[in-house]
Amino acid sequence: MKSGLLFYEKQQFRQWWLWVLLAVINVVMVYPLIINSDIVRLPALVGETVLLLITFWLWRLALVTKIDKKGIYVKFESFHRNFKFYDWKNIDYCEIKKYNPIMDYGGWGIRIGAYNVSGNTGVLIYFKDGKKLMLGTNKEEELFAALNQIESKNPS
Repeated sequence: MKSGLLFYEKQQFRQWWLWVLLAVINVVMVYPLIINSDIVRLPALVGETVLLLITFWLWRLALVTKIDKKGIYVKFESFHRNFKFYDWKNIDYCEIKKYNPIMDYGGWGIRIGAYNVSGNTGVLIYFKDGKKLMLGTNKEEELFAALNQIESKNPS
């Protein structure tokens, strides 16, 4: 871990059911192109190309979370060019909690009030202006330890 960095996590969409579904759809789309190779239909070829690009894009999508003594940095690679920075000065407190991505935020990805990729655990950030943000994590214990380090350095 880089110096000064208390927490780092890079999460990617690796749910088995998502990749099985995408594999089946890709096979169903490409199969007619293979068996009718003498007659390549442009719409099917364009459709499969778009689907393969989407599949590759989903494979590369990642939620990156970093925490240091200055604040919390979040970047959803492929959407954000730079990290979004949340300064400790603007954060009231944080809590690790279980949540339901579908029921609480409408699913996974970039949501209103949440960034999540997998799982059902995250850090709920309460800002001084009353707003909240849920950041999903698969490293609950490491995140808790990092937040405790920050709390011990900056007691209220």
